[in-house]
Amino acid sequence: MNQSSKVKLAKALAQYAHHGQLYGSLDYFSYHVMGVADSFSKNSPEHLVAILHDVVEDSGVTLDTIFNLFGYNVEVSVALLTKRGGQNYQEYIGNLMADMTATRVKIADLKFNMSQPNSRNYQKYAHALSVLEGHELAEECGL
Repeated sequence: MNQSSKVKLAKALAQYAHHGQLYGSLDYFSYHVMGVADSFSKNSPEHLVAILHDVVEDSGVTLDTIFNLFGYNVEVSVALLTKRGGQNYQEYIGNLMADMTATRVKIADLKFNMSQPNSRNYQKYAHALSVLEGHELAEECGL
């Protein structure tokens, strides 16, 4: 399956998974999911993963489904982006750094969330953003 077909499938899956969910008073898929995904080139792995970034955490879609539809690399990124119940937030952010696609998508997600008026957890997000951007820069510099 080519990238364009994967993106169409991911959008359909995410729309289904987030049906009826709201981001404030706005449609979760149209506003938040696509707001994060549109931070990336449509042909990039990050765009595809961003569309799926909350699917497992916020719905009944499983990682097995992600693997079967999109393959191993996408499944790994989505798994890392899925915060498990009871998982410590610092541990969650640390685990993300094992995969640069997941890291870049989480950076975009944090920036999106922090850009909203009256952003909840702004300080927590700012700290996580600092950690992840530092890691991204180190990776880009080959450190």
